[in-house]
Amino acid sequence: MPSKQGQYQEQKGVQIQKYTPQQLLLANLVELPIAGLEERVKKELYDNDALDEVAEASVPGDAASDFNTSDEDYGDGGNDDDVAAVPGEPSLDELYESMDDGELPVFKGGYGERREVAVSDSWSLIDDLTAQIGEYDLDEHQKSIVSYLIGSLNDNGFIDRELYSIVDELAFRMGIYTNETEVESMLRVLQKFDPPGIGARNLRECLLIQIGRKLESLSSGETVRRKRLELERRLISDFNISIVSNNLDMLHQKLDVTPEELNAAVEGIKSLNPRPGMSLSESHSEHSQTVIPDFIIETDSEGNISLTVNSGYVPSLKVDKGFLQEYDANLSRIDEMSQREREAFLYRKQKVESARMFIESVKQRRRTLYLTMKAIIDLQRDFFLTQDDTKLRPLVLRDVAKKTGLDESTVSRVKTSKYALVDGSAYSLEHFFLRTRANAEGVTVVAHEVEQVLAEIIASEDKSAPYSDEQLVERLQERGLSIKHRTVTKYRNQLGIPTAKMRREQ
Repeated sequence: MPSKQGQYQEQKGVQIQKYTPQQLLLANLVELPIAGLEERVKKELYDNDALDEVAEASVPGDAASDFNTSDEDYGDGGNDDDVAAVPGEPSLDELYESMDDGELPVFKGGYGERREVAVSDSWSLIDDLTAQIGEYDLDEHQKSIVSYLIGSLNDNGFIDRELYSIVDELAFRMGIYTNETEVESMLRVLQKFDPPGIGARNLRECLLIQIGRKLESLSSGETVRRKRLELERRLISDFNISIVSNNLDMLHQKLDVTPEELNAAVEGIKSLNPRPGMSLSESHSEHSQTVIPDFIIETDSEGNISLTVNSGYVPSLKVDKGFLQEYDANLSRIDEMSQREREAFLYRKQKVESARMFIESVKQRRRTLYLTMKAIIDLQRDFFLTQDDTKLRPLVLRDVAKKTGLDESTVSRVKTSKYALVDGSAYSLEHFFLRTRANAEGVTVVAHEVEQVLAEIIASEDKSAPYSDEQLVERLQERGLSIKHRTVTKYRNQLGIPTAKMRREQ
């Protein structure tokens, strides 16, 4: 039978996540602490001729309508579920209203009070992921595998190697003998950790994990959002997103959805975090022991809480007036320009657009930080009024995202490398997020609560006959905390408390 020869064209879908320059810039700025933002603004002022500082006294606009996070106060937040504006506090709409002065976008920055505070230690994403291992019911063998997987993440937070190679490494380097099935099972556990998308093997899986997490959090009545998320999942699973953006007219008919529904799904995909492990490359040595708080929070005896978003040494910014006037003057004569004049004009155009984008991104960063921190305070109100760790309630990224309307990936970026000064004491934003796990009976258990009660029980025991771990399980059950024996042993070790035999006093 004669063979057929010729050229054939084959189309393969390859997942490529596209972000606009504005989105990428905002994501970068949101993740920066105030000291990093100061340096970033200095660099932008040096690099962009069209960007300029403006003296505070010359910033136009009505102070009552300008957004100024250097003095955001609010009183009693009322019910934690109530997101209505408090009297004297800007509403959500007011926070997002335009702050442009005519055609000149102006960022009303300022030189806030610079308070440097010392912190006892540093905390990285590796630390956070390792701490989350204790929230799952794993034996020591399984924990070792998950720990190795955490150490195998690349800078994006992905596992970019084949599982069989990890099996070999575990055997030769760690003396841990396992197989691909077990490693994949432990990888699924890691993929349940925060931030969502961590532990994925590629970008497509990363985005699907994030969408799956959102679908799991929906209530039965959220049918519209569920439909949109399922469409997002189908687009990622079946199509190349870079092709999707340019073929919306064709795709909405093929998928039997409206153009509006398809556009909403594409925008939802753009909001996902393509690099959940962005801060993995930061070593402990890069975390300074002295930090500048991004938030200053003060309370009073009447239960009022004042929130200040630190402006640091970030000046007010504007597009340089002379640069802009020269650009506007030439806008109408583009067709008459010589090649050299056109190149100069395009250079000015690019610089003006870049300056405007940077100014808007800095404004948006401050809005985002304010809304996120305000939501954390509302959700952890009892802690902020007392600074008592036992008052911390279970809190995850999803809770803050739901209250603010922001995406979980954005909330995750806000809490990266940020500190809050609460009545003079410095806290990492990580401190306010308290995860829970379900015990064998399905009861929600807070790790910090267990440690607190466990320490109290051991402190009051008879030192001549200290409690064994089995007896500690019984004492905890009497306090309404039903957990397993090995979990008690884990918490006791974390507290640095020795075994009953070592605690016995004659």
